[in-house]
Amino acid sequence: MISFAFLLVVSIYYFFMGKSDAISVKIPIMVGFVKLNYITFNMQDAATLKAGTKHQLTEREIKYSEPFKNGSVGLFDWVQYFVFCGSIAFGMAIEYKDFNDWINLRA
Repeated sequence: MISFAFLLVVSIYYFFMGKSDAISVKIPIMVGFVKLNYITFNMQDAATLKAGTKHQLTEREIKYSEPFKNGSVGLFDWVQYFVFCGSIAFGMAIEYKDFNDWINLRA
């Protein structure tokens, strides 16, 4: 939340200073959209695994849906992932499993 608020304040500052092309809020919105899609598809893949139709998924889909299989991803975990400063500020959207492994020193 802090990273998004910071970028919003900086964008407003540059907008009123006549430098609207210097920085934009479009990048955090785009990264947020990509992250939301990552989590949505991972949760859908986890539901497919629970249903027992594993043969429909690729190896990559199975790997990245692991954290969602047992329902261990809560709201706070999702918020941490969604507003992580490193990816919101620079536009690198990463999968939730990679983020979770890195934060918990398992990478």
